[in-house]
Amino acid sequence: MMSIGIVADFISTGLQVKQWKDVSEKMKKARKDYQQYHAKLSKELQAIENENLKMEDLWTDIVQTFQNLSIPFKQLVENSTNFSNFSDVIGLPRLPVDTSSPLFSINFNSVTKESIRSQQHDVIQFLKKVHNNMTEIRDSLLARTIMYNTTLSKSKIEETVGDMQSDIKSILQFSSSGTIRKFGDALTLSDMVCTVSILRYDLEEYDYFPINAFRPRCDVNITTFEHWKQQAYTKRKSKPMRDVITQYVNNNKTESLSMLVDAVHNAYLGVADKHIASYGKLITARDVICVIADTFTNFSMYDFVNLNSLQPDCSTVSTGQFNKILEDANKLRAVTLAVKSALDGCGQYKFCPCLSTVASTNNVAEKDILIALHYIDSSWQPNTEAQFCGASGCECLHL
Repeated sequence: MMSIGIVADFISTGLQVKQWKDVSEKMKKARKDYQQYHAKLSKELQAIENENLKMEDLWTDIVQTFQNLSIPFKQLVENSTNFSNFSDVIGLPRLPVDTSSPLFSINFNSVTKESIRSQQHDVIQFLKKVHNNMTEIRDSLLARTIMYNTTLSKSKIEETVGDMQSDIKSILQFSSSGTIRKFGDALTLSDMVCTVSILRYDLEEYDYFPINAFRPRCDVNITTFEHWKQQAYTKRKSKPMRDVITQYVNNNKTESLSMLVDAVHNAYLGVADKHIASYGKLITARDVICVIADTFTNFSMYDFVNLNSLQPDCSTVSTGQFNKILEDANKLRAVTLAVKSALDGCGQYKFCPCLSTVASTNNVAEKDILIALHYIDSSWQPNTEAQFCGASGCECLHL
């Protein structure tokens, strides 16, 4: 029994030694694994901290970038309300405002390093809206800058808003940026008039558009704009006619409606715009005489046409009424020629007939002769020295 007990103690002791050896090995391995884990964890924690600092710096740069972009635009918003001079605005001088941009819904000035975690949500949402694409924002601003600069330079040489639109679209369509090309494709004539109204605050009208009505926010509805566009186009088409008429009437002592109409037609022969050129071919004597009536309001007559009958609004005169006015003009023209001939005979031969005689000879009323005489000389008075007596006796009025 004692021998068995000794053997049992020996085995038990051996087992304990082996168990402790196993435990010791496991502890060594656990210690080594922990040291490796701790080192790896410390390295990862340091990497996270470094990334956190890096992201915080990046975030700060992003906020500052948007702050710098928003400052001049927000100043423009304030200045446009006060009708200020846009050339005084820092950063992006003379630029109109796009208040529809989400840029204006964020108060970047309040987003600081200290408050960044509590106020970054709005900025993150904005970045999501633009798909975190800073290039898109840059290209959008670049496209607008091109539009503003081109509009400003073209407006100084009085280029039409339609030509401005074509010029800007041509510039933008060759860009490698889809954002810029898209901006050009969407550019409307209304956008151009709006831009001119803000860039050129020294003007009240441009290209026949009442641009003062577009200020300060360009909130003109489509119906109103289309009406103004049609009016502007009509005036633009008639500009060569108006220029020729003004120059001709002011510089030419001979009043000839037919010659003036020919001069107007000739002025449209060199017009590049085929629509305006076609309009010029269709101009009539009525169009010309109506311009004279509207422009020279101090005139009562032109080439025997009674302008008073066409004022104040020539467009309200019916076709029948206008034809009657032309008939009266042709009649007065013929009577005047006859009276001038009679006056020449009176001066040359001292043979001055009665007005009634001249009237009956030309199959017109005596009042028509008086009208012709006053057309020739507004201060005309009857010739009291005349010796000729007509059929009505010697008491008649003489030339």
